[in-house]
Amino acid sequence: MGFLRTKNYLIFLLLIGVLSIVLAGCTKSEPQPISGTQNQNAQNPHMFQTTVTPEKVGPPTVLPKDKKPEQWVKEYYELYAKGDFEKAYSYLPAINKARETTESFKSSRKQMPISSFEIGTPTETKEGTATLIKVPVNLSSGGMAFQTTWVFEKRQDGSFIAKETQTAINSSK
Repeated sequence: MGFLRTKNYLIFLLLIGVLSIVLAGCTKSEPQPISGTQNQNAQNPHMFQTTVTPEKVGPPTVLPKDKKPEQWVKEYYELYAKGDFEKAYSYLPAINKARETTESFKSSRKQMPISSFEIGTPTETKEGTATLIKVPVNLSSGGMAFQTTWVFEKRQDGSFIAKETQTAINSSK
């Protein structure tokens, strides 16, 4: 009789353990901010890690010291608009380059020529460590429009790193 109680007790404990593990794995996990941006989430929803692992991301895209983020973004879209896709690709943040090869970038952009773009006013985060620039873009074919948000990190020496771009279809069109 004691053996059965002990066996049932062990089975009960085992079931509780398995249930705890299963329930722990079913919780919703929120995206984790890139280090140093924990308090910027409300200001900057684009500062989240992506599915690209850090091992696959190359060296950061550092802007020349005399170049402001809005100048960098303007030059990128001018290159894109005139079809200099190879040079435009070099302006992309490292994490975006890790998501798309040069060939894939060139191929897709050739199929999506832009007719116009507008560089938005740069917005700094409260902490002054990042600058965001929104760019509405209109495509030549199909009347499609999208908006890209560029994220730049300000370094201690005052220069900038292009951190990431996020693109969404513009619903206002």
